[in-house]
Amino acid sequence: MSRKRVVLVCMVDSIHVARWIAQFEPSEVEFTLFPSTPNRRVHAMIKDMMAKNGNIRLVPFGGKLSIPLWGMDLMFSDYVRGMLLRRILKRDKPDFVHALELQHGGYITSRALEDTSIRTPFIATNYGSDIYWFQQFPKHLAKIKTLLARADRYSAECNRDVELAKKYGFTGEVMPVFPNAGGFTDEQLNRELIPSSQRNVIAIKGYEGWVGRASVAVEALYSLTAELAEYKIIFYSCNAKTIRLVKRLKRKTGLNVEWHGKGELSHTQMLDLFASARIYIGISLSDGISTSLLEAMAMGAFPIQTSTACVDEWFEDGVSGEAISQVEAQVVSAKLRRALLAADVENPVQEKNFQTIHEKSSSRRAIRLAKFFYIDKVQC
Repeated sequence: MSRKRVVLVCMVDSIHVARWIAQFEPSEVEFTLFPSTPNRRVHAMIKDMMAKNGNIRLVPFGGKLSIPLWGMDLMFSDYVRGMLLRRILKRDKPDFVHALELQHGGYITSRALEDTSIRTPFIATNYGSDIYWFQQFPKHLAKIKTLLARADRYSAECNRDVELAKKYGFTGEVMPVFPNAGGFTDEQLNRELIPSSQRNVIAIKGYEGWVGRASVAVEALYSLTAELAEYKIIFYSCNAKTIRLVKRLKRKTGLNVEWHGKGELSHTQMLDLFASARIYIGISLSDGISTSLLEAMAMGAFPIQTSTACVDEWFEDGVSGEAISQVEAQVVSAKLRRALLAADVENPVQEKNFQTIHEKSSSRRAIRLAKFFYIDKVQC
């Protein structure tokens, strides 16, 4: 495959973007990164690849300049950055323009492609909530429909989101369905799992806000103080509100509770946490494939996750995981109690989930499927 030139409209501070780029050899793809969000620092992993590989260029309007541009686009519906992207596409004539995420990158790209003289094929990648959550808002849904009508290729982490894209007018080529964050390395997948019966940690995602609902998980623990007396409960990726709630939980119940703010734990430390956890809990109103869910399954933790995260495509409810369809404390506590009372949340479940991850989310598979995105030009 000859080296492709791709304009990537993306959140340049995102680890998901960094992992996407890392799947390609410098000899395969030349990336121009067009920042889709305001005043974001470039992720350290992207900086490192820029320095080492020589195939990544950053459009220079990040930093302080991005804030007024973003402010104007709030008033003028992405017109300003759409115009800037349009100029780049006309000047560089890349093989593809690829929006990683729709509400920021996708809307900007759709604006740029209002100029029908631009023949650059458009790839739209759906991050989990992009359609599933925003379809309920009329103004967003109108933009989503326009974007999908302009897109030549579409990718998503869930088959659910592929069907939603088709429902709202996408008629182009569907790319392979696999997690946007890439896959697990052989080293990660060859890790020996600690038996469930030897684990005494409950790992809980601590994000509260927008669609995250860690507060519901905290509330659920109050009715399980006796059952959790011998466990260590670790909240991770907490924001300030969650930390306040967790401190109150610890003070009132005496439970062994620990918390870590967002970004405090490295990726390796996160995997170590899940490798010691008997149960993982993630509560949100909307998601695609939760990366934490997949990491927990790969490391042998029993997953409890809201059904908004396409969990039916990854585990069997009531068998190899617990899906939460109602974001209510009593529902979460009932699911957690059931998991705690299961016969050691036994090792066959660990093996079943591990096999699912190995088959569907290995880095080898992800890299192989990612190559299809930039093969040949789409016939417009």
